Amino acid sequence: MQELFHLLRTEIRGSWRYRWPAMIVAWVVCAAGWLGVFTMPDIYEARAQVYVDADSRLADVMGSVGVAPGVGSRVFVVRQAMLGRPQLEKVARETDLDLRARTPMEKEELITSLREKIGVGSGRSREAKNLYTITFDDRDRDMAVAVVQTLLDTFVEDVLELKEQGSDDVSGYLEDQLNHYSGLLSESEISLAEFKKQYVGMLPGENGGIFERLQTEIDALAALRLELQTQQDRRTELRRQLQSETPDLPEGATQGSGAAMPGSSSQAVISELEAQRGQLLLAYTERHPDVVAINEQLEQLYAQRETDRAALAVGGNGIEGAANATNPVYQSVQIALNETGVRIAGLRSQVSQSDSTVRQLNDQINTIPEIEAKYSELTRNYAQYKSLYDELLMRKERERMGTVGEDRDVVSFNIIDPPAAAFEPVAPKRILLLVGVLILGLGAGGAVAFVIHQLNPVFHDARTLRDITGRPVLGVVSMTWLERHKVGRRVDFSSFAMAGTSLVAVFVMTLLLMDRFVGLMHTLIWQATG
Repeated sequence: MQELFHLLRTEIRGSWRYRWPAMIVAWVVCAAGWLGVFTMPDIYEARAQVYVDADSRLADVMGSVGVAPGVGSRVFVVRQAMLGRPQLEKVARETDLDLRARTPMEKEELITSLREKIGVGSGRSREAKNLYTITFDDRDRDMAVAVVQTLLDTFVEDVLELKEQGSDDVSGYLEDQLNHYSGLLSESEISLAEFKKQYVGMLPGENGGIFERLQTEIDALAALRLELQTQQDRRTELRRQLQSETPDLPEGATQGSGAAMPGSSSQAVISELEAQRGQLLLAYTERHPDVVAINEQLEQLYAQRETDRAALAVGGNGIEGAANATNPVYQSVQIALNETGVRIAGLRSQVSQSDSTVRQLNDQINTIPEIEAKYSELTRNYAQYKSLYDELLMRKERERMGTVGEDRDVVSFNIIDPPAAAFEPVAPKRILLLVGVLILGLGAGGAVAFVIHQLNPVFHDARTLRDITGRPVLGVVSMTWLERHKVGRRVDFSSFAMAGTSLVAVFVMTLLLMDRFVGLMHTLIWQATG
């Protein structure tokens, strides 16, 4: 640390030898800088605040039943467009700001300056997100206000215009898409109908495609064949039972002695009625009403019995068709055998039909999958077009409801602060600049003195000489100042102090008379530029 202090003291002593060049540089820099600060034009800031009310109750209703108004997106687009070249050129023309540019290059610089000076911002908090602030800085206060007024008018107009343009664009787009998909849907319906007509009976149904149908038919055919085999075995067993029975009852046996079997009910009733008739004839004549009624019933039953026997004779074959059998067991087996024969005939027909269907499906197994694939493609296309058409139709209706809602002024603009500018300029910060110029001048003077010292170094003490040369210093001869030299040093020091004090005094005076100096310089510049 002691070495550092020694080095600093040595450098300061060396630079002090060139204090007057440093003072001259400080005066020149400060004078030029302060003059430049006074000639800088005043900058006025104009601002306006507008609140875009997009959170109304009508907007909430529109968002639930129709298309919610995209106010935020429209404002964002307009906000970005306000900094675009076409909009900036329009602002320059309407405010006569373009008269400042005389050449194409100056015009380009003017547009660039406009883009840098215009500010369009919104609040960051949720409550202030719809509060937009428009600002512009210019040396002409009235021009700054005019530019902000033009930007505010353009902001409101463009947001509303973009709403109408966006609604027209969306409606036109939806209408075009609806027409497009309507045509595709019609073509798909026609193609699907023609395909169904061409391949009727060959298309997949609720039971699936050809492979599922073929498997179902094969399973059904196997079940029918199993049922047919069962009925055939039953018929064989019935034939065996029929052969073991005799068609007629033995001599002296009555038909009623056996159990009531199917097919023998008429004979049992006849026997019972004949017995009742015999009992009545023992006490009455043939003309008795009860005897007459029994005779009528017997005649009907005799006719029914003959009919049954005729049916057995026609339905039988060989021993199975014995119509004159009187044995009830034989008759019941005969009836069961005939029913089995009828069942077997039906099953054979079903087996034949099912077998034909299986053969037909096997023959079509190479062509049907292609037809099913084409049918699936047509059906899928139709369903897709139908879904898209329905969705577009719903969107169009929601857009229509949203457009109707926007026509009721869902968006409103509230001017919080109209365009205005303070009479005090916002820039430049002359006090800070004047202080900065003073610091810069002093720093420049010190830097000049240090550089000259480095170019013309000297040894101020024996230690420095010994450190640099590496030689021992035998002694030091002190300098004896004469009286005239001492007077000269005092005068020099006093003059330097006076110069420094004058610099500080001039700085204080510039601070106190800053406004007058600024006005004087602006007047001189205005007169010079005429």
